[in-house]
Amino acid sequence: MPPRTTWPTLVMTDVAAAHARERASYWPAILAGMCATVVSNGLLRFAYGPILPALVRENWLPEGQAGALGSINLLGYLAGAFVAGMAARRFGMSGALRLGMALGFLTLAACAWNGGFAWFLLWRILAGFAGGILMVLAGPAVQAMVPAQRRGLASGLVISGIGFGIMMGAILVPLVLAWSGLPATWLGLAATTALLAAIAWPIWPDVPAPPPSSHPHSALPPAAIRMLGRYTLAALAATAHLIFWPDYIARGLGQGIDAGAFWWLVLGAGTCCGGILLGSLADRIGAARAIRVALAIQSLGVGIPLLVDNTAALAVSSLCGGITCVGLTVLAMVRARIFGAQAGARVWGLATIVWGAAMASGGFAMTFLLVTTGSHLPIFALALAASLISLALEFTERVDS
Repeated sequence: MPPRTTWPTLVMTDVAAAHARERASYWPAILAGMCATVVSNGLLRFAYGPILPALVRENWLPEGQAGALGSINLLGYLAGAFVAGMAARRFGMSGALRLGMALGFLTLAACAWNGGFAWFLLWRILAGFAGGILMVLAGPAVQAMVPAQRRGLASGLVISGIGFGIMMGAILVPLVLAWSGLPATWLGLAATTALLAAIAWPIWPDVPAPPPSSHPHSALPPAAIRMLGRYTLAALAATAHLIFWPDYIARGLGQGIDAGAFWWLVLGAGTCCGGILLGSLADRIGAARAIRVALAIQSLGVGIPLLVDNTAALAVSSLCGGITCVGLTVLAMVRARIFGAQAGARVWGLATIVWGAAMASGGFAMTFLLVTTGSHLPIFALALAASLISLALEFTERVDS
């Protein structure tokens, strides 16, 4: 005779089964979101950094034109972020995300042909455009599938794709360049994008596109405006590591290109775990408190180069810069949800635009400081000031706002 099953046992079994079904429903969405962020920033944007010197060395482009394409890509990124919501409403959320992946593949494959500056200009703008669409839509699409108590971790996993993309670029691009040259490198990035698109294609979350705002030009809540202002300052501070860190080590400290590449790889490792760590922290203590922790870590990371430059200091600063450049993005995505699903999507889209614009303007300002002073230290001083001001302003807000 089979053992008798009690009512509490049945209830516990049903609950466990429900939790298992819930997890099974959102983990594929998280994987798809990670594929999108690997492509959007890791391959379409940051992988260009290791390629730039080869474009000049192999006479595909002069130095000025090759450098300008980095900023051009960012302009396309801002445009893609701006129209992402409209694309989702036109093609559906999953359709817009698939379009972004397909366009990203096409732009990388097209760059395998040396068609001159005008050719690269077109495709690098479109690469940024595809990246902006993917970055704006992937996070909210995944969040719509995930229970509220798991959104911090889920967002951290999705945004950590940026870190994996940075590491892939730091490791694979120099190897393929040395082995097969520029065309094979571009085609390798395109093939990687195609593989990630094939993984994500059938598992994109089937969620509705964010509806158009009934008052698209209405003012945002004051708390959202203040949040975007603080996020702008954090983005300005992050620019010091994301743009100038390898150059600071290679030329500023005189340690050479290989050392700069190594510490850039360490920073990439920080980005891989930073979103997960800070996202999980937000699930435990709330996004507002987690942001304060993240800004304190960021201030430490940009402040260290002003005081010391030994190996331990470079390790800590690299990890702090990597952890927070992605972690703050995760926390902004989670925090935007307090304004509701529709307003939160609007705030997140604006946050993506603000981050890109702050990095672009901050990059120009910091380049000016570097050229006029001949030192990287003013760059980190400006970054430290921005991070500390953002942290101070955070303490003027309620923790639930």
